[in-house]
Amino acid sequence: MNYYPYIHQLHSRLEKAKYKGYDPYDALNMPLPWSRMGRILPILCIQIVKRLPWNLRPLLGIKKGYNPKAMGLLLHACCVLYRKTGENTWLNRAAFFFNWLLENTSEGYPGLSWGYNFNWKSPIRDLPAYTPSAVVTAFVCRGIKAYYDLTGDQRAAQALHAAAEFVHQALPRVEDETGISFSYTPLQTEVCYNASLLAAEVLWYSHSLQSREEYAQLAARAGSFVVHRQNRDGSWAYSEKPDTGERRSQIDFHQGFVLESIQILYTGLGNFHPRVQQAIAAGLHFYRSYQFESNGRPKYRLPKGYPADIHHVAQGILTFTRLDSQNRYLGYQHTIANWAIKHMYSRRKNHFYYRKYWLYTNRIEYIRWGQSWMLLALAEIDG
Repeated sequence: MNYYPYIHQLHSRLEKAKYKGYDPYDALNMPLPWSRMGRILPILCIQIVKRLPWNLRPLLGIKKGYNPKAMGLLLHACCVLYRKTGENTWLNRAAFFFNWLLENTSEGYPGLSWGYNFNWKSPIRDLPAYTPSAVVTAFVCRGIKAYYDLTGDQRAAQALHAAAEFVHQALPRVEDETGISFSYTPLQTEVCYNASLLAAEVLWYSHSLQSREEYAQLAARAGSFVVHRQNRDGSWAYSEKPDTGERRSQIDFHQGFVLESIQILYTGLGNFHPRVQQAIAAGLHFYRSYQFESNGRPKYRLPKGYPADIHHVAQGILTFTRLDSQNRYLGYQHTIANWAIKHMYSRRKNHFYYRKYWLYTNRIEYIRWGQSWMLLALAEIDG
């Protein structure tokens, strides 16, 4: 299938909206004094607004906004599209996103970093808007690295070095005999496997440009920490408690994050040992065998099969495009993409739906969770 018509239609819609949008977790952008309402009520509000099949945000006073992670993903997508098509319009758009990101960093931390544009509360985290995180910063840096590779713009190289400074100086670490784990944010010490690997990626990007051996060693140790925690079936838990090692089993699209980061780190650092190869092979086998149906529909969070989530759709496309270089899974990324276009794409409005349940579909349009991820996924997939 030729995906470029969908790419252009999706981008045109995003451009018309000036790249602003809603997010599943933006309920606390509602103009209310949340700081006076304790902890439980804001968490409940986030979950209720996220789960409703109707978008009540305009009625609740929640405005569309720029999401730094979405802007980083869009930067990455435009770089991929320029490399594939040679169309200068994609390069010009990439320059816009790159400059926006340089002008909209988080403040009060070493180096450069980025965070979400909304307050976020969960049972384990309380993050004010724009609190920098390893995850947001790393996906922005993937886009900046792609932009540097295209243009050689030294501002991009400087941004990557500054982001590595943030990871190195601001993120707490946990260490044991298997390696190290970087925390999700500067605000607390925690062990989240995919977030730590993404932080390590930022160090590797800086090392690749200026040979910082300390960064290379830290990145390799972060990779080792997660490889040693792979389950026998090839999967990973989501996180563990730093003090007890008790693991939180949450098997969803983060499996794709983990696989990609391990591949990036060990390929770049030249430490692609048989154990790492086996870990990636086992992880990819589990991802395909247990987290997707044969027709391309992603399963939500094992053992739950529904809903099909657009973020997992995009991650599946990207993971099989990037990791299945020997085509062992017979171009399965196309199967996923074709299923999504058939079942989760609005040809009238030119955007992807949030989630598809057994009996109904949540058709809300989210720029960070769905549209920017799908633009990148369709950009990377072979035509």
